[in-house]
Amino acid sequence: MAQGQEKEIKLLSTKAGRRKFFQLALVKEKVIPGSRHTLDLWNQYRDTRDGKLTRTGMAYRIRRTNGKAFEATVKSQGKTVNGFSSREEYTVPLEKPEPVIQGFAPQLDQKLQTLLQ
Repeated sequence: MAQGQEKEIKLLSTKAGRRKFFQLALVKEKVIPGSRHTLDLWNQYRDTRDGKLTRTGMAYRIRRTNGKAFEATVKSQGKTVNGFSSREEYTVPLEKPEPVIQGFAPQLDQKLQTLLQ
């Protein structure tokens, strides 16, 4: 089980906008040459038929990266301030792309079991 604090900002951009962004001096001086790479992601978001997870501010994702092993991630309700969001997330490895409700963290496992009964 991996637990972390997700911090992100989501930006909407065009191809031309991204090209312009990466030409900015501030960005160009921070990008390490050769560090750019592409990931092949497969994501599936899950919820109950009546949307219990969404209503409690949670998200459940199953992901496969570059055709390798699967993992399940549960993200908790977070906060967004000035476009920046922050929330806890818990990840466990999966043998196959089927949801599990145990193995994240004791308090989260209990919450999932209660919600999904």
